[in-house]
Amino acid sequence: MKILFLGNTSIHVLRWIDFFVTNHHEVVLVSLEKMPKNYNYSKFTVIKLNSIFFLRRFKRLSVLSNLFKCRSIIHRIKPDIIHAHSFMGYGLLIPFINYTPTIISAWGTDILFSPNNSRIIYILTKLAIRKATRLHTDGRKTFEVLQCLGSPKDKIIKVYFGTDTNQFSPEKRDKQIWNKYNIKDSIIVISTRQHYPIYDIQTLLYSANRVISQVPSVKFIIASSGPETEQLKVLSQALGLEKSIIFTGYISVDELPIYLASSDIYVSTSLSDAGLAASTAEAMSCGLPVIITDDIDNRDWVTNEVNGFVFSPKNTEELASRIIFMARNETIRQNCGNKNRSLIKLHNNYYLEMKKIECEYIKMKNQLY
Repeated sequence: MKILFLGNTSIHVLRWIDFFVTNHHEVVLVSLEKMPKNYNYSKFTVIKLNSIFFLRRFKRLSVLSNLFKCRSIIHRIKPDIIHAHSFMGYGLLIPFINYTPTIISAWGTDILFSPNNSRIIYILTKLAIRKATRLHTDGRKTFEVLQCLGSPKDKIIKVYFGTDTNQFSPEKRDKQIWNKYNIKDSIIVISTRQHYPIYDIQTLLYSANRVISQVPSVKFIIASSGPETEQLKVLSQALGLEKSIIFTGYISVDELPIYLASSDIYVSTSLSDAGLAASTAEAMSCGLPVIITDDIDNRDWVTNEVNGFVFSPKNTEELASRIIFMARNETIRQNCGNKNRSLIKLHNNYYLEMKKIECEYIKMKNQLY
């Protein structure tokens, strides 16, 4: 099968592509972004569009240029399926390329917030929803929003992006990794969300201050980076947390499972999630109890004291109490972690979820919706 993807070059899109390349499909990626350095993409074709921001005064001309380029590529390649990842930048092209079958994946912000910020985006989003052959989502919240925007329920497929349960496994546990931070005998709380306002890492730092006053053996790993990193470091110093907070910066894909599996508790302070966040699913797959914000999709995955906790967004006191409870109860931590591992293997397994999408592609190719 010949599949043309419209999307960015994030790890999520590339993992999606990897599955279909590995399963002997012909894949073309059309993107506004360059491929990441050191990524081997010799087994599929990458075609880069012009950035729509390279000259702001010619932004509309760039959009038209990319549209015509996409139409030309599609006419030349004649794919069996066109799949746009995210409405913004890619999915909104679907109504104008005059090709079938097509599928658009709703990623979250693109459908939850963007249509509300612009009348034009709202109209184009509704048009894209109407023109696409199928729509894909991985969460209840986005499923409901797509319906509110005019999609029939039976047009939407709900399939998770999935977690590589072989890569993210409790077997990757190696607490020797903490030697370089001199925290080998500590209880490790880890956050792997990026340092953007939406992920609200500040709340974790304020909660850490409360936690450490009661359980001094707890250490916090603040992984990743972002525009707020320096601000977070300043806040950490102001709270006197220098000895208890470790900012690791970027962690490679190979090392991330080791960091997670070697930790004791995972925390996400995100203000909004669409579906189960990949970072949360990875922690669960590594056998960690998770403490995450109370959100409609998160409640589908986490039950208090069964496999973790949900807490009210920005509620530092509630978050601190949840962390303290988990830190003081090793048996409960282990039981929650074991349940999470089983849950991800059964219901959010990358290989099983991608197989569902492959079957959907075959149906779309062979049937006229």
